[in-house]
Amino acid sequence: MQNHLYQFKGDVRIQRDNGATGLDLSGLVADVYMLWWDGRFKDKLRDLKFPLDLYKRFKDDINTISKPLPLGTRYCPKSNELQYPNFTCKEIYQSKEEKEIYEFKDSEKNTMFILHQIANNVDSMINFTFDHPSNYKEGKMPVLDLKVHMDK
Repeated sequence: MQNHLYQFKGDVRIQRDNGATGLDLSGLVADVYMLWWDGRFKDKLRDLKFPLDLYKRFKDDINTISKPLPLGTRYCPKSNELQYPNFTCKEIYQSKEEKEIYEFKDSEKNTMFILHQIANNVDSMINFTFDHPSNYKEGKMPVLDLKVHMDK
């Protein structure tokens, strides 16, 4: 892959680093990596006893269905555990986003935020984004070319 040539603005250049987009080998390496990643992610979820009802992945798009975790639940990457809320203590938030999720009392967003943290903790080489139906006015989340509705 270090000898991959590409053309930009009429100049022929050599690929310096990373796999070239569109190169068959890059796609195959990504597929193998994601299979490895899937196994590690599913192992983490099993160890955490995370209540996942559905897990499907197409390339780098992961779709899940889960019952919401109790509001205030957190994921601790250091101990690799889910920490359930203790409402007698004053909450200390690890980020502005976590504080916002808890204050708006959105258990769906909190659950996806935790899944996102777990996914990003599998391997530091990749970072994920997340989405959920309550982000959309009609409660339907785009998944590839579909809009999926989940009854609450």
